[in-house]
Amino acid sequence: KVIWGFPPFSTLLAIADPPEKNTDGVGGTWSPHITLRLDGVVPRENYEGIAARGLDDGRHQIWIISDDNIAAIERTLLVKLILDPALEPAAQSAN
Repeated sequence: KVIWGFPPFSTLLAIADPPEKNTDGVGGTWSPHITLRLDGVVPRENYEGIAARGLDDGRHQIWIISDDNIAAIERTLLVKLILDPALEPAAQSAN
């Protein structure tokens, strides 16, 4: 059974180191670690931009942005996330 969501994607925050290039100069496999599943926390959207900075208290401030692509069914969103490595993912906040 297929259940189509709208928009038809999920929002995840993943972190990974860039892959090492192989001896032939081709990039290796990118293996991200999903840090946070944002469905149900922020609106489902195709977020195109991200900015991150560390805070003095060890937490991380993450901004993600989507745009409306000049389409009536889309919207522009700016979301601020505060990630605390000391907390479980379910306890993270979105503002």
